[in-house]
Amino acid sequence: MNPKRNRRRGKANQKAIAELFNGKDVGVLGESDVITEKFCIEAKSRKKFVGEKWYRQAEEYTKKDPLAKGKIPIVVVHITGKRHENDFVIIRVKDFLELLKS
Repeated sequence: MNPKRNRRRGKANQKAIAELFNGKDVGVLGESDVITEKFCIEAKSRKKFVGEKWYRQAEEYTKKDPLAKGKIPIVVVHITGKRHENDFVIIRVKDFLELLKS
């Protein structure tokens, strides 16, 4: 692990996310990484993420399942013992931004 490299990668990620969301990279100013008109974003950069495997599974369904064709794939992660209204949603940024426009 190289802490300097990790910090640089994190800052580059924050900047890219700020640009995508038309937000402001405030990672060095406060506790949030990116602030937009609607969102407070904690930006993470990882080499591997288990959620990617789950997302690929949902994505495959949109290709194979006739009922799912043309749909936006998402993953809903439920933590056992928690209320479903507090579940987490994984969606591609490009799909999320498109949803925001509609």
